[in-house]
Amino acid sequence: MRIQRLPLRLLLTALALMLVAASCGLDSDDSTDSGATSDDSADDSGGEDFDTATTGEAADFDDSTDAEEPAAKDTEDGLAVPTALTAADIGRDIVFRATVGVAVDDVSAAGREATQIVTSLGGIVFGQSSTVDPSPRTVLTFKILPEDFDDALEALAGVGELVEQTISAEDVTDRVVDLESRIITSEASVLRLRGFLEGATNVDIIADLERQLLDRETTLETLRGQLRTLRDQVSLATITLTITQAGRETLPADVDLVAWLGDDEADACPGHSSLDVSRDDKAVLCIEIENTGDVTLTDVTIESTELRLRVDDFEIATGTLDSLDPGDRLVALFDLDVTEGRVQRRDARGGLFIDVRVEATPADNPEQTLEALTDVVLIADSDTPLPGFGDAFGGGVATLAAIGSVLLIVLGGLLPFIPFIAVAVWFVVRRRGGTVKPLDTPSPPPARDTE
Repeated sequence: MRIQRLPLRLLLTALALMLVAASCGLDSDDSTDSGATSDDSADDSGGEDFDTATTGEAADFDDSTDAEEPAAKDTEDGLAVPTALTAADIGRDIVFRATVGVAVDDVSAAGREATQIVTSLGGIVFGQSSTVDPSPRTVLTFKILPEDFDDALEALAGVGELVEQTISAEDVTDRVVDLESRIITSEASVLRLRGFLEGATNVDIIADLERQLLDRETTLETLRGQLRTLRDQVSLATITLTITQAGRETLPADVDLVAWLGDDEADACPGHSSLDVSRDDKAVLCIEIENTGDVTLTDVTIESTELRLRVDDFEIATGTLDSLDPGDRLVALFDLDVTEGRVQRRDARGGLFIDVRVEATPADNPEQTLEALTDVVLIADSDTPLPGFGDAFGGGVATLAAIGSVLLIVLGGLLPFIPFIAVAVWFVVRRRGGTVKPLDTPSPPPARDTE
């Protein structure tokens, strides 16, 4: 019996293999037919009839080549290639984002045009940031429906010269599903705890259940907030448009300022931040200005408010005020004459702070002004020589004036008490047996001779 069953098994196995091979052949034929249908559709879209398309004439080949030329031209431009992403509903949750940068001649006008484009497509302006220093620049954030994402990108790229474009699409379906599942679980847990809490009678159990319920409700609200945020990102695509001024790209500009004091020009640069001199002496103020930026500086000015100095008062030893290239230095000097402890009519005996202020203008941005401040201290000797006759006379007059002022002050203070003092003196003299008589007592008449 086993010998008779063996051929039957082989026959069934061979039949199954034939069926599998036939099904594979059918799949291959279907794919071939599908490819032919696609080719036919492409030929029909070119405007030729079916007979001409199937003959494979050279005219059809030339038409298809011409149709591909614009795409090749866009590829050469680099940034002008249209995105291959689409916001069509494919049953997935996708977050679309894009950043676009354009350069224009008028930033304000381009911003208004971009806003009008997005609002006409049903989008909204979600944020805006503008600046004018060092050059005009506006950053606009738009929210728009995913189905209008491609149209908005194409329109915004035409606002000016496209200099940057980044597009991304993030599939967040798994995150959405996970959040929805966790929310369902949290809701069931909250409902279960509420049921336990309604039936609880023990105070400790109630307190523990309330604590757990608060934690579960907090977790539930957090999950709901995350899901809302994610769905908002899916429902509205985000486009960030940066508009800059064409031809106004500026390099970093900076200026460094150092001031020194010295006894002479050789000792002043570099010198001292604080210098002691005699009452009648000379000193040199040295100012070093260095262009530490990447752009040429023009119209360099120097001034000192304390000494009332302007740029024309300084002697330029190195460099020029008209132009200072990156890395170059400018050295300016000014001679300080110290006379009786004063400099430029400023008393330096207690220490004179000399302020220095420098301004410069970047060559690529005339509207910008760079500023640097510093100061140094000049201390003149406060020792004075022996006084002469004039000094002695002046000192004596000052002393007498001081004594007179003191006496007047004392007299003014005692004046209200003079009557009381006089009464007190009269009373003391009367007690001691004095012959003090009142001023109003009349003198007795002289005695007469009775004989």
